[in-house]
Amino acid sequence: MPGLYNLLITDRVLCKADISSKKRALQTLAELLAEGDPELKSRKVFDQFCERERLGSTGLGNGIALPHCRMDGLEKPLAALITIADPIDFDAPDEQPLDLLIGLMVPSEATDIHLQLLADIAKRFSEKGMGEAIRQASSADEVLDLLRPPQTPTE
Repeated sequence: MPGLYNLLITDRVLCKADISSKKRALQTLAELLAEGDPELKSRKVFDQFCERERLGSTGLGNGIALPHCRMDGLEKPLAALITIADPIDFDAPDEQPLDLLIGLMVPSEATDIHLQLLADIAKRFSEKGMGEAIRQASSADEVLDLLRPPQTPTE
């Protein structure tokens, strides 16, 4: 199963973005995810994110949110990541503003993969210093290097 690193590409990572609201953050994630795929429309992705947010905030706490949705017609999971220059209110459970968003979309029928990816992402960002290191990154390549899975030595 792919992890976050395998789902991200440099074109879907935005560092130190000038975003001032939850709505604009979700719009930007939707635009990043829809870009480059003629089948995806950013408005539809945005609507899906908003529908999910109505069920409860996807803010994880510690300045991190994980907006996610399932999408009809999507062939494989997609992810985008944004760091925000000035933290915004996101209705997070810890009531703290956030500055790191990971957007995730999976095919509608991929329930197990969806749950596994959410768990994997939450685990990665609970690692000590991971969120802070990504916040300090100034380029997409730097973010991807930080998220690269550790290499296991071969015998």
